[in-house]
Amino acid sequence: MDLNSLIIFDKVAEFASFTAAAKALKMPKSNVSLKIHQLEEDLGLRLFERSTRKVRITDYGEKIRVLTQTLIEGVKEISSLAEDAVVDPKGVVRVSAPYDIGYFLLREVIPSFLKAHADVSIELDLSNRYVDLIHEGFDLAIRASGRALEDSSLVATKLTSTKLGLYAAAKSKESRIKTVAQLEGTQFISYGGTNVVLTNGKQQAEFKATRRVKVHDMLSVKNAVFGHLGLGVLPVILCAKECEEGTLVHVLPEWYGGEASFHAVYPTKRLLPLKTRAFLEFLQIGFGQM
Repeated sequence: MDLNSLIIFDKVAEFASFTAAAKALKMPKSNVSLKIHQLEEDLGLRLFERSTRKVRITDYGEKIRVLTQTLIEGVKEISSLAEDAVVDPKGVVRVSAPYDIGYFLLREVIPSFLKAHADVSIELDLSNRYVDLIHEGFDLAIRASGRALEDSSLVATKLTSTKLGLYAAAKSKESRIKTVAQLEGTQFISYGGTNVVLTNGKQQAEFKATRRVKVHDMLSVKNAVFGHLGLGVLPVILCAKECEEGTLVHVLPEWYGGEASFHAVYPTKRLLPLKTRAFLEFLQIGFGQM
C-alpha cells in the first residue's frame, strides 16, 4: 500500500467516478482502475461497488476513507511545515476573485507582491462564481458580504468593510442631483434586488431599480453607470480612484445603501503555506489602504 493509491482512492470516492477522478488527477483512467484494484488486493477488501453506470463506495470503504483523509491532511501539513522552513516563499498562489475586485488586485496588490517575492507567481482566476477551493485547487479566494463563511471547511479573514454609495457618470444628468427628492423617477442600476433602499442614518428612502437593464455583479453596475444608464449603488472603496480621476461622481454622499464586506477565504489548515500567508498579508495591507 502506498500514499498515491490512497490519494487516488479518495478522489474516486469524492467523484463516485473513475473517469472524473482520472481527469482531476490528470492520469489515464486505466491507471486509476489498476491502483484501486491493487489497493483492494492489498487490503483484502472491496472498496467500491461498480456497475456500468455508477460507482458506489462500500461501508468499509467509507471507514477507510475517513482514515485516508486524516493521513492526506497530515502529509499536506508536513509539506507546509517544510515550506515554512524556507526563508523566502516559493511557488504559485492560485487566487479566485470576482471581476470587480480583479482590477484592484492587478493594479494595486499583485505588482507590489511580485516585486517583494521574486520566487512566487500568481495565477488569478476572475469569475463571479463561487469556486470550490479544495476540489479545484485554489489557495485563496476573495469574497464579498455574507457568503464568505457558508462553507464550514473554509477559514475567512476580513479584509475591509465599506458603505455602498450612489454614483453617476461625470457630466451625466444624474451627477447634478443635489437632493433626495430629485431621485424620484431616476433610473437606478442595482444587482441586489428590485428596490434600492437608502439611509442617512436618521431617515430612510426607497426607490425602484430600473428593469430595463438587469446585471449580476458590481463591475457591470459600474459599467452601466459609465454608459449613462442611471445611478449605481456601489462600494465606496471600489469607486474612490474614479472619483479622484473625475470620471465618476459620488452623488449625495451623506446617503448610502447599506454596507459590503470583503473577506479572504482559504481551506482550513493549522499551517497555512508560506506563499499563501505572504499574499494574504499583502491583501490586508492593500485593502486597508483603500
